[in-house]
Amino acid sequence: MIILEFPNKKYEGYIFDCDGTLADTMPLHHQTWNQALTQHGAKFEFTWKLMQILAGMGAKDTIAYLNNKFKENLDYKVIHATKVRLFQKGNTIVNPINDVVNFAKECKEKDLPIAVCSGGCKQNVHKTLNLLGIKNLFDFIFTQEDVNKGKPDPEMFLNAAKAMKTDPKNCLVFEDAPKGIEAAKAAGMDYVLIEHKK
Repeated sequence: MIILEFPNKKYEGYIFDCDGTLADTMPLHHQTWNQALTQHGAKFEFTWKLMQILAGMGAKDTIAYLNNKFKENLDYKVIHATKVRLFQKGNTIVNPINDVVNFAKECKEKDLPIAVCSGGCKQNVHKTLNLLGIKNLFDFIFTQEDVNKGKPDPEMFLNAAKAMKTDPKNCLVFEDAPKGIEAAKAAGMDYVLIEHKK
């Protein structure tokens, strides 16, 4: 289950992360990262804790971080292509994070602007949203291909606010990852942390 704690304020726009926020896909992302890294010669263990630290970052920044931390020379393009292929193959059934998805639907019913901002690649994010049956719910969908700098940089969130024609300080972000929370803060936005409770 998750706990949703809302700030006591009305907002003009709502921004949702995808993986771990709208969709329960983080275990599959962890599995496919491990498979892709191992397949291409990584000599370290890509632990669940490490993925949680990096969650929200785009693949290019993730590989750069791993190369620096573990003194590797991993090829971003090759690993990312493998990871996307494995995720697409394994991503056939997606469970929604119901409380968040239902809130997004309520926003849509009230004609409030809503956007997705994900550090994932466009191909994976769009497939995940389609499998959930909610892609058409969102006015705008931003992924790592749409920005120069991914989370924790605020560029993606600021672009979403501009697209929704809302002031960043009047936007509320739904995020499960530390890098996403950093980006929300840097954008001057309030946020709801999606905490997964066992």
